[in-house]
Amino acid sequence: MTELARELAAKTGDSEASWAAALQSCRQSLRESDLLDDEVKLLARDSQKVEHFNTLTRLLYLYARAHPGRKRGFQMFIDSVNHSPFGLSDWLVSLHILHEYAVENGRKIEFPHLREYLTCCIYSPETRTPGITLQSIVGEMLSFAGYEGP
Repeated sequence: MTELARELAAKTGDSEASWAAALQSCRQSLRESDLLDDEVKLLARDSQKVEHFNTLTRLLYLYARAHPGRKRGFQMFIDSVNHSPFGLSDWLVSLHILHEYAVENGRKIEFPHLREYLTCCIYSPETRTPGITLQSIVGEMLSFAGYEGP
């Protein structure tokens, strides 16, 4: 994973050491049955920043620990991405924004509810605006309505 950390550092501007630590932490905390090596690489390569990768892998870890034997968190997430007009990178940034909003507001929101909020955002009329990103829709929704879910 050293070569991957180097590649990601060059792409994102984050340090190679921070990427190496993130990848190592991911592999140590998430079992292969929860997140395959190829899935780790996919998420890492589509992350614009190491913090976006860390947010999702931490949420996947908490979900797997709290719900053993349920559908894999990664699969739920990627299914949502695949059924939306937005790409994985946009989803990763948006998930990070939503998670940071929750933390700043003293909320602990489980991964499935965060994913559901993002899924609701893709049904917003704004998705028809050319060039709009999921992260801008999420930002608008949070500033307008906040988060009122569980």
